[in-house]
Amino acid sequence: MVKGGDAGIYRLRALQYEQGHPGGARPERLLATISSSGPRQDDPIPGRLVNPPKMPNQPIARRRTITFKGEISGNHEMPMMHHEPATPRKMLGITANCDAAPAACAPKQPMTGMPPVKFTLDGKVFDLDRIDQHVVAGTVEEWTLVNLDVFQHPFHIHVNPFQIVAMNGQPVDDPTWWDVFPLPSKGSVTIRTYFRPDITGKTVYHCHILPHEDNGMMANVFIHPEGTELDAKGEPRT
Repeated sequence: MVKGGDAGIYRLRALQYEQGHPGGARPERLLATISSSGPRQDDPIPGRLVNPPKMPNQPIARRRTITFKGEISGNHEMPMMHHEPATPRKMLGITANCDAAPAACAPKQPMTGMPPVKFTLDGKVFDLDRIDQHVVAGTVEEWTLVNLDVFQHPFHIHVNPFQIVAMNGQPVDDPTWWDVFPLPSKGSVTIRTYFRPDITGKTVYHCHILPHEDNGMMANVFIHPEGTELDAKGEPRT
């Protein structure tokens, strides 16, 4: 929450941040320009926020480990989303004349392009019809999320917020609630989550970088009703 100042122009910027991607840190970017006018309104801001709900004090029903990894795919067909053709504002052409100094020109080499990368969870790309995790409503679980990549993967799970209880195996003193959390490069984060008893059915967890998610880094989790028993493999008993 930000309280505005006097009338004027304000700029919201994303500062330079290192995520581990090739090419180094992303540069600072302008996100929005805000123009305010008129007399200043001194509306009060609450002195304290509402206390968040506490994690239920109950045993951990199950502990899981989930790995995140981007890897070169042997399949050179990468699923792409369809968009309307772009209309360029300008066309830039570059030519080279090697007649004057043939020795200065490198021999022609075909451009093969980069091999496609698939993004996986536990070594698997997303399958709409596959259930990757079975959980039970009304239980508390701990998941250790292992990032095998050199760049971060922001983790998000639908429906259920979570608390960070350990970073790279080291306990966190004061767990707080999160909706999305970046997994550190070549590191791990352990989360604790409570599956609410009033919500059941299928939902998903995934990397929140859209190209990673769209190219496989997403999985299904099925929340079974309270009282469902899971076997040693984590699947419902029949």
